[in-house]
Amino acid sequence: MDVYTDLNSTQKSYIFEEPCISSIKLAIIGGGLAGVTLANALAQHDHIVVHVWESTPQFRERGAAVGLDVNSQNALHHILPQASELLENAGGGPMNSTRVMAGTGAYMNQLARDHTGTKQGLVFYRASLLRQLLRPLPEEGLHANKKLTSIFEKDGKVEVRFTNDTSMTCDAVVGADGIFSTVRDHVLRNV
Repeated sequence: MDVYTDLNSTQKSYIFEEPCISSIKLAIIGGGLAGVTLANALAQHDHIVVHVWESTPQFRERGAAVGLDVNSQNALHHILPQASELLENAGGGPMNSTRVMAGTGAYMNQLARDHTGTKQGLVFYRASLLRQLLRPLPEEGLHANKKLTSIFEKDGKVEVRFTNDTSMTCDAVVGADGIFSTVRDHVLRNV
């Protein structure tokens, strides 16, 4: 039990910390870098059961490289105890400078910022980083070749359905399924 005193009050407040009794079952739709990073963060909590659903036959990334600036690396260290080892195994190289250019509008093709500092970002081959992020996750929570077809809400639960007649009932769904997101379409359907 923690006790604290509000500086504007003479009364003391008490906070009772009780362990979470029930587990939370969570479906993350999308097995790319965002979905798998979130799965790693949530897997650090014993009461959260995470399932990652990917529409392609294998968990894989498209595109060549991804850069992690210092803030991104710090965030990864906060959510993953093994972040240093993971980043090393992913084989990132130093990002010696960053140049930001305006892509559209009145300032198109003009330099917005040039940064060459002592704190370096790292550049990774996307597939290598994803492979390392998948390693700590339990296999039974990774589902490839499962394209989301529908989401139903009922009695405080969510049912997600996929092609090939697979479904799962869970407490919450997170959309990390990219720019053509089926989850976003569901959330915004009445907006």
